[in-house]
Amino acid sequence: MQAHELLNEEDDAACIDLSLNQAKDGAIMNFILWLVVGGVVGWIASMIMKTDKEQGLFLNIVVGIVGALIGGWVLSPLVGVSTINQSNFSIASMVVSLVGAVILLGIVNIFRRSRVR
Repeated sequence: MQAHELLNEEDDAACIDLSLNQAKDGAIMNFILWLVVGGVVGWIASMIMKTDKEQGLFLNIVVGIVGALIGGWVLSPLVGVSTINQSNFSIASMVVSLVGAVILLGIVNIFRRSRVR
């Protein structure tokens, strides 16, 4: 094996290692953004549905993320916009996720009111 071939193999290995580290860093950043945006979407939905006093930070995040799933199933095919769960952090995806979160809180409110206290 010649010296330039050996250098090319080492460069290729270094490039692969660097791209894997960048992908891992990107995935971590996407996860953090997903939690933050999910929390904001859940908080806004809880303000709209007037359930903000009943929820904390954790439930706001859960409502935002699950609401984005509902928005993805119900609204995305109708309007052609993805949600925050598909790593698309745009205004349109936040609106679809917000509407899904409001739908989720509406369903929860219906079940809460129907149970015996």
